[in-house]
Amino acid sequence: MNNLLTDTLISLDSEVTMGDVVAVNLNSNELKLAYQMAKAAEIGGTSSFRKKSERDRTLSTDQFIGVGLGELAGNKHFFSVKHYYQSRSSKNERPLEGDGGSDTLGYMIDYKASHAKKDDLLSYNLVVRPNERHTGFVYVLVLVKTHGLEPKQLVLGNKPPQVFLIGWASDNMLDGNQRSYGVFGPKNGNGGAFVIPAKKLNKIKDLVVIPSF
Repeated sequence: MNNLLTDTLISLDSEVTMGDVVAVNLNSNELKLAYQMAKAAEIGGTSSFRKKSERDRTLSTDQFIGVGLGELAGNKHFFSVKHYYQSRSSKNERPLEGDGGSDTLGYMIDYKASHAKKDDLLSYNLVVRPNERHTGFVYVLVLVKTHGLEPKQLVLGNKPPQVFLIGWASDNMLDGNQRSYGVFGPKNGNGGAFVIPAKKLNKIKDLVVIPSF
């Protein structure tokens, strides 16, 4: 795999601000692509934060936000829409096989997308569960505003979703940030999640894609 090489330390005197947040605009064709890929990926699965009954009710929205909008926005910004199509098509052809955490084929990058229900985007956290952690990876926090609309309404209506790249963390930044209690604490016998506040992440502009050979 290729690596994403950057400064991997948090800059203590330079927090992420709203001026550092990157809005990714998706056109109607891209929204349709995200919706199609998300629907193809709906094979059930589990959630670290939702009960099964709630997960079943919200599956379409969760998949659209994560598999659709989050992955597409990340790929469009750092790589290309073509990268998203290739990566997602490959995964959907083998839905029961693991992807090793990679959301861009051949690169060690994982887009962590969440539904933003609050206006303050910097009040959110990057959350990585132990089973989602992979040595040498980069994790990008993506937040999506849906305006309370369902996926089909977002794709076909006149009020599209808003997608924001907030910041990123290298794998070694997770060390020392594992939660032992609360909503992000241990679940179902698994260890607590690694949690980094949005403001403490590295800035999107500082994530430079450099192939490693």
